[in-house]
Amino acid sequence: PQALLAVTSTTGMGELPDNLMPLYSQLRDLLPAALRGLPGGVIALGDASYGDTFCAGGEQMRELFAELG
Repeated sequence: PQALLAVTSTTGMGELPDNLMPLYSQLRDLLPAALRGLPGGVIALGDASYGDTFCAGGEQMRELFAELG
C-alpha cells in the first residue's frame, strides 16, 4: 500500500465498532513492520453531543497510526 486511511464511527462510550476490531487488532499486532513509515489519515464520525467521547474511535485509530510510525 502507498498510504493508510481509516474511516470509523464511535460506538457506546467511545469504542470502535465491533466490526472494525479484527482489522484494528491485525494492524496493531501483525503488520507494524510492513506499514511503518506509510502516510496515514483518519476520518472519524461521531455525535458532538457525546462530549468527551466524541469521535473517540477515530482517536484510537489515530493513536495506532502514530505508533506504527
